[in-house]
Amino acid sequence: MNRTSTQSWLLPAALCAALLWPWSPAWGATGSVVGRITDASTADSLPGASVYLRQLGRGVAADARGRFEFGGLPAGYYTIEVSAIGYIRWRQENIRVQSGAETTISAALTPTILPLGEEIVVYGKRVLLDVNEPATQRTVEGRDIEKTTAGGLTDVVLQQPGVAQVDREVHVRGARTYETGYLIDGVSVADPFLRQGMAVRPSPAAVESFRVQTGGIDAASGSASAGVVEVETRDPSQQLSGSVSYTTDQVSPVREGRWNSDGAQFVLSGPLSALGLPRLSSDSRLEPGFVLNLSGDLTDTHLGSGQPNSSIWGGTRWAPRSNNRYQSLVKLAWRLSPRHRLVTLFTGETTIDQDRSVLDTHIRTATYSYGWPFAYGRDLANYTTFTRQANSQSLRWEDHGQNNIFTATLARVFSRLHGDVNGKTPDQYVPPQDTGPVSIQTTPDSSVFTINPGDGFYDVGDGDQWYDHFVETYSAKGEWEGRPRPNWTLKPGGSVETQSLQVIDIFRPWLGLGGLNTDAYRARPTSAALLV
Repeated sequence: MNRTSTQSWLLPAALCAALLWPWSPAWGATGSVVGRITDASTADSLPGASVYLRQLGRGVAADARGRFEFGGLPAGYYTIEVSAIGYIRWRQENIRVQSGAETTISAALTPTILPLGEEIVVYGKRVLLDVNEPATQRTVEGRDIEKTTAGGLTDVVLQQPGVAQVDREVHVRGARTYETGYLIDGVSVADPFLRQGMAVRPSPAAVESFRVQTGGIDAASGSASAGVVEVETRDPSQQLSGSVSYTTDQVSPVREGRWNSDGAQFVLSGPLSALGLPRLSSDSRLEPGFVLNLSGDLTDTHLGSGQPNSSIWGGTRWAPRSNNRYQSLVKLAWRLSPRHRLVTLFTGETTIDQDRSVLDTHIRTATYSYGWPFAYGRDLANYTTFTRQANSQSLRWEDHGQNNIFTATLARVFSRLHGDVNGKTPDQYVPPQDTGPVSIQTTPDSSVFTINPGDGFYDVGDGDQWYDHFVETYSAKGEWEGRPRPNWTLKPGGSVETQSLQVIDIFRPWLGLGGLNTDAYRARPTSAALLV
């Protein structure tokens, strides 16, 4: 009797729950965002200000009291941008909307002399992965790089998902190294010969942010098909500021485990007027500014002390250690008007060492090994010194409109790798010889004996390479980006590029004209492209 009563009660309850469940408040419920826009200096309302919900491409205008509302929003995280003529644009990231709840925000806009409000004040932390971007990309800010232990920009890139390093080569999604594009402020700085990627690598202290794209690469990236590493350098500060840093492993009295490493870095930024030059505008935001970054890293690594002697960069003066790297960056930026900005950038990098792994180029030769020259370990003074030099110069013009931006860029990028022994020409090379002590090994009954003519290390003679390659690229590029509709972006552009390339690779030059193996050629390719 009790069992029948229980079943008769459960059946109507289940039917009622099934009928009422789709209409319950939790099913399909939405949230809303409401807020008020004011003047930060007077606290007065700003009627008519534009409010844009980025994820859904929706926009509204504030009413007479500066209030706005977005209703019917699915639960999630949103970004809201507020703009008004004569005020700095305002943006808030990661606004959380919950089902059936109302989220309230307040936007206080700061007045500016820039009528189109190119400056943006951002509240909240930008998301690491933006699901609204058509590309799979991750952005790392310069202030986050400073918190890491990365020794260079390549180390930071290798920390990103989808990027790996094999034999000192950087691979994105497992693709070949030359299928990855490298950009600094929109200018390609990839060396088409080197497997290690960037020809010029700015110091992390000079980087504002960088992005690593591992999928969904657009046409603006040119021939890059695996990924794109895009670096944005620091903009000048409005007040004079700078820093000096020094790192070393010479603190401990224990010598074991040391690599004999020292590094120094200098950064200075501010308006040019702070250097004693005349002011060009009464508004500090329209004053031309500069960024100066100089850095140097010297180390013997775990391989011990070397004796590099660069024939094209100061001999032994700038090569006191086994590996020596110097970097420089100068950036000048001038906002000529509220809409127009002129930026010029100069970068440089020089590395001097005796590590033949730099010869692991795309035209890899199977006749010699790579890495540390073990056989020359006791005669490094007569081994090949490799000098890598790279520099870039660019001039960019920016025109910022209300809903569009136009940029035009002229650039030159130069990259060179040269290797020789103490400045010798190929016909001056001497063949290496192992003149070490002769050892004889015999069996106990002296029936079999082995004669070893040396100890396996060369005692006299020169290294086995004479190498020189360079790439000089001149390019011009123009792009226009606008929003014809709130949730549409149009980006046409074009570019032209001309190059001069040379490779001379002589293996064992002491064997006579051409050595044992020689590659030598020069080419001047030119390319052009249009995109939309």
